[in-house]
Amino acid sequence: MRVAPTMGRVTPTPTAASAINLSRPFPDVSDPRFPISSAAKRCKVKSTRRNRAGLFVVTADFRALAPRSARARSRPDTATFGYWQVHPIRSVSLLFSLILAVIAIVSSSWIHLAVMRWVSVGMAKIPLEPFNRVMMAVLILFFAHFAGIVVFAGMFGVGHQLLSIGGFSGESVDTVLDYFYFSVVSYTSLGLGDIFPTDHLRLLTGVEALTGLLLIAWSGAYLFAMMNRLWDWPPCAEPDKPKK
Repeated sequence: MRVAPTMGRVTPTPTAASAINLSRPFPDVSDPRFPISSAAKRCKVKSTRRNRAGLFVVTADFRALAPRSARARSRPDTATFGYWQVHPIRSVSLLFSLILAVIAIVSSSWIHLAVMRWVSVGMAKIPLEPFNRVMMAVLILFFAHFAGIVVFAGMFGVGHQLLSIGGFSGESVDTVLDYFYFSVVSYTSLGLGDIFPTDHLRLLTGVEALTGLLLIAWSGAYLFAMMNRLWDWPPCAEPDKPKK
């Protein structure tokens, strides 16, 4: 279980330890100004350390928060959480957001290009009628967009759960399907507004909207060129000309 302070209290959260203002001294849990509840202060602190991302974390025994009857039967358990001024380091968070955005752009674009190249070269070796070939191309490009949405959903999960560079407001975002839903809404530039990002996840959301717009337009242009090449348009019927 991971916990982090919210409005002066400790509440369960699935996120990793949040970054703190490193210019401040490492706080003492027993300090009355420590911004967590008195119940959490009863936890026995095991160790304090700084992880690879430069974040201070505390490992503590949370059995003190359990009822006495359950505490007697429970075995020692620990949890790790970040504390003190819980605000992301702006420059580091922005850097992480840019890295996630670049990874998502390159990955989704490469997937799209590889799929279209296979449709042009690989599928050409398969004997198909023009109608069936175009239909297969539409379905394959649909799954290419699906893969791009999954890539961005994964980046949102990493930024929210592991790096803590931002969060979400509105409806709760707790499951994989929530991240996927938000990614679909952003990728298609739909923007329903029931979930909206905060902090540096806003940058990643804007990048996904731009990437989705370009890839969707790319697919449309590709299908237009493909139909011009394969589609056999019959001559259109014309009205009879009046006899003079």
